[in-house]
Amino acid sequence: MTLRFRVIPATASILLLAILATTGVVRAETPYQKAELAYLSKLDYYRVSLTNYQTARQKYLDYQTLTAETAAITAGKTYLDSSIDLTLGYLDLVIEKANETTSISSTDKQLIVDFYNTEKAFYQNKRSAVDNAVVVASLRTISSDLNDHLKTQTLNNLPYIKDLITLNTYRAYLEETNSTFAETKNLFDSQNYLSSPTTSLIQGWIRDTDDRIKTSNELVKKITENLRYFKEPPKDQQDSAAKFIKNAEAGLLELWTNLSAHSSNLVEILGRLKNG
Repeated sequence: MTLRFRVIPATASILLLAILATTGVVRAETPYQKAELAYLSKLDYYRVSLTNYQTARQKYLDYQTLTAETAAITAGKTYLDSSIDLTLGYLDLVIEKANETTSISSTDKQLIVDFYNTEKAFYQNKRSAVDNAVVVASLRTISSDLNDHLKTQTLNNLPYIKDLITLNTYRAYLEETNSTFAETKNLFDSQNYLSSPTTSLIQGWIRDTDDRIKTSNELVKKITENLRYFKEPPKDQQDSAAKFIKNAEAGLLELWTNLSAHSSNLVEILGRLKNG
């Protein structure tokens, strides 16, 4: 009997999760950082189990012995188990990032928690199925179910969840920088010792920041709308969910650029006021 697990196709999807989450090794100081270290450890184990499975499977294909088949089945179970563990580790990263984002509304937070719990329950159930499987057919079915769910549910909804968390983080930062900017303008208006060139320079930064803040506020509204449409597209655009999430991510990138400019302008203004 030829041993054919439908396991390898999952590799690209699982590694996509790895690329999304990996940001480098950090000290485990916060719950998110602890989850990140745990995830990186799971990623290392996943890579080892994948290599071991590929080796065991090839040996069976080469020799077609019962011993080699048993070894391939065992290695396949370990690989599927590690794939599930890696995905669960990434979900832990998502929930910890949501937990540390204090600006998330209770409604959005509940949506993220529901996603986390539903996904976790699915993968934990499949882990039990993997542990109890003893024949190739069962592993093939489990692997197919995992791949289908990963592609149609987990990876389809992760961009929305990640963008929702990011938007809330950026919105909070925008509010903070707006408050600081207002105080900085008041400080500038109270100064009467600045030279004309310095005054003109600061006024330019203030105008640029004012324009960017208006743009940022509009971006927040547009991103929020695109995320809402991703979950509940208008009746005449039911097939446009991918477009809405793409628009939201483009908006987040522009918003981040504006927020960076806000901060740079504030640093320049305060530096000039100090040295003016």
